[in-house]
Amino acid sequence: MVKFSAILASICFFFWSCSVPPESVAKKIFAAHGGADFEKIQEIGFTFVVSTPEKELVRRSWIWFPKTAEVRFTEGEKEIRYDRNRLQESDQETEGKFINDSYWLLFPFHLVWDKGVSLSYDGAQPKPDGSGPLRRLSVKYPAEGGFTPGDMYKLYYDSEYRIRYWTYHKSASEEPTRGTTWEGYSVFSGIPLSLQRKGPAGAFQIRFENVSVKP
Repeated sequence: MVKFSAILASICFFFWSCSVPPESVAKKIFAAHGGADFEKIQEIGFTFVVSTPEKELVRRSWIWFPKTAEVRFTEGEKEIRYDRNRLQESDQETEGKFINDSYWLLFPFHLVWDKGVSLSYDGAQPKPDGSGPLRRLSVKYPAEGGFTPGDMYKLYYDSEYRIRYWTYHKSASEEPTRGTTWEGYSVFSGIPLSLQRKGPAGAFQIRFENVSVKP
């Protein structure tokens, strides 16, 4: 009887998982991270920092004006300003860095902003670090175009639809290329942002400093 109940529960969970529209999950994650408030935002500033236990590897500062598409970039002594709507050849390298760094900070918004992505709801899954389980949404980018063609991200989120862990899969590989926690949430003008990401066993860490969000 116990065995039958377990089988029945598994069947029910399978069909329930299959019936959850992934687009609905994506919109709930978007909303849980302040998606409705983003339209009011005039300016976002942050410093993207990557470090290992031994040293700091990257420190880049950004100010982005979403309404006008202006970006201001500072790295060491270098300062650059450019318009994302009028990219010059000389802007491409900086734009690539901006997309990388802002994706790390603002990825929940890209679930709605980005076109052509394939979404799948995977139900409750154990996190790669062995903890969990948490519900998971897989996000795969199209093979052509963009800055992450053919890549996939798997988002592990809690009951409030906040992301708690994610993995990146280059070329949609079965095994994750890398994964980090999403922690240290703080709210800026109605937008909850995760300010700290830790890699496995503390091998590396990404954090966001000097964060400001101005409506």
